Amino acid sequence: MKMLKLGTIKLPDIVVCDSQAEARKCREKFVPYLIRPKGMDDEELGKAVLYRYLKRKFPRIDWARLGFCRQNLNVMVPKKVEVGSYERFNDGSSGGGWGSDESMQTSSDGYRTVQGGSDEVGYGIAADRWNVDDYVQYEVGWDVDVEQLQQLRMLPTFMDDIVDAVKRNMSSVSWMDGWNKKLECNIGTFQAGQEAPNLMILDVSGSIPSGVAHTMVTLIDSLRTQANADLIITSGRSQLWKSGEELPGMNQLNHMVGGCNERKQFYKILEEHVYGKHWGNVIVFGDNDAPSDRRLDRGYSWHSGNGHAQSEEGMPDYAKAQRTQVDNLICFHTYSDQVPGYGLWVEQVCGKVPKTVSTEWVRWFK
Repeated sequence: MKMLKLGTIKLPDIVVCDSQAEARKCREKFVPYLIRPKGMDDEELGKAVLYRYLKRKFPRIDWARLGFCRQNLNVMVPKKVEVGSYERFNDGSSGGGWGSDESMQTSSDGYRTVQGGSDEVGYGIAADRWNVDDYVQYEVGWDVDVEQLQQLRMLPTFMDDIVDAVKRNMSSVSWMDGWNKKLECNIGTFQAGQEAPNLMILDVSGSIPSGVAHTMVTLIDSLRTQANADLIITSGRSQLWKSGEELPGMNQLNHMVGGCNERKQFYKILEEHVYGKHWGNVIVFGDNDAPSDRRLDRGYSWHSGNGHAQSEEGMPDYAKAQRTQVDNLICFHTYSDQVPGYGLWVEQVCGKVPKTVSTEWVRWFK
């Protein structure tokens, strides 16, 4: 037997028992416990404990594909009860009532009596039965963040892919050799290069499957924090939040989901905040829809038919845009191996940059 532990998630004291003998010891000590279903390992147990909570928090994730299944786990909370003379008792762990074969027996015939005045009375051990999700909620309340779930490998792996990709672009280190006359040896020094900021762009317009869009606005705050990234969310309107800036509540973010694409606000954000800077990673979620129906067409197109830059009114500062540097373009497309529409500007202003495109991520969503 051992205490139920799920990483750093706060849980009430619950002992995991692997046999009825261990359960009896918990009942005798009045310790809350659950009995592990036969053949269930620790990872499966963790998924069973978290299943109902995760279904509520992320209803559009396909938890069955992630290996979760509905498993009714009950926490038994022992308590002392008075019973009449020669009355049997149990904790209900086998589903039976008084007199069940799974009774907690304190004597060979299933009861313990004491003298109390003129009547023979006794006491036994009963137990309240709780679903494990209800018990945790009642005792301590669920307080779980995305990072804790990632540590337990309870969320889709594409989230770890983003974090790993960003970590590969963390500050560079340069080594400098130098001869130390006093010590008569080479003494090396290193100088850490400055980490380039990251940019994350999330398209939640009407063409994005609703399960993907609504789940991503739930996950995006944790993702952009882990990536230390500025964030642009775009749909019928586009809005920027700089790294460290607090996002609005989920109701407000959910109001951004759906509707048509827009381009004016998005281009203004690029012009005022993005162009001319060095970005480590640009991470884009979306589909083929771009800021215009014809892929950055009239008034926003980078090149004329002869390949020369245009300079018409409303055109972004071409020279400033050409100073933009992007080290990596990381793409999450809903169905194609192409760069999502709201990431096309990267190659248009920077030329060819290292990039990856994934479509696997959407299979985790309903």
